[in-house]
Amino acid sequence: MNRLFTLFAIFLTSLFVVSCNKWDPNENVNTNGLIESIENADGETIASFEYNNNGTLKSFWERKQTFFTGSRAEYNFKYNQNNQTTDIEGFEPGNMIMCSIAGASDHEVHHKYEYDQQGRLSKKTIEYHYPEMHEIDYSITSEFEYPSNAMFIETISNTSISDKSYLRYEYIFNKNENIEKIISYSITENGEERKMQETTMLYDDKNAPAQHFPGLSSKNNIIEKTEIFFEISNTNIENEYYRNTYYIDYEYNTNGYPEKVTTTQPNNYVTTVFYNYYKP
Repeated sequence: MNRLFTLFAIFLTSLFVVSCNKWDPNENVNTNGLIESIENADGETIASFEYNNNGTLKSFWERKQTFFTGSRAEYNFKYNQNNQTTDIEGFEPGNMIMCSIAGASDHEVHHKYEYDQQGRLSKKTIEYHYPEMHEIDYSITSEFEYPSNAMFIETISNTSISDKSYLRYEYIFNKNENIEKIISYSITENGEERKMQETTMLYDDKNAPAQHFPGLSSKNNIIEKTEIFFEISNTNIENEYYRNTYYIDYEYNTNGYPEKVTTTQPNNYVTTVFYNYYKP
């Protein structure tokens, strides 16, 4: 279960990335939505982005409160001839909130992306390499399905888990092309599945900043997010364990993109960040 929780936590971090459009990997880059840097409430730069001449992201670094003091994550991007991301190589510092050795140790990371004939993301592999502890290296593989225009499914497996357990995420879009619900399941080797979490989101009607990691995304900004966690038991009954609700407020620039983001967490802890946009 510890490994399963680690895998689940790693994936959840990706949900906090603000995104731009539902799906168009070959569209022209809209430079209005490209973030150049992010500052915290104290005016400190906590993320910085560097772009290629065609507007694709070359590299970025970010610093989070949960990382060890003075450490930051760094990523470099590679693309195919269609400007689709094929590789992201980087370094991630140990995370103070993780209880496992893997989560709390510095490591190198390599994201690999594959696409189907329609240009949609079909497979993602994330490899984790620990220079000082090769024995705990592992990888995570995600495979994507698109049963309808209103849903896509991600199935995740971890190569280091001996019991061959999996996770499945169902993403459901509303009529405004925003992801309004995410449902996650734990799936055992024999195919038995149990609901783990259900997340619902409400949106504004403004432009969301560009997303840099491949995949389907929302075109507007989340203003309210509710997470419901369920007990993973041996029954098919859904027992709610607890829930969290986040409220996000924005101030926008003249192009309708957020430049100030204030998040109120379930414990009423408030954080504020400022977005500075790229100007070619």
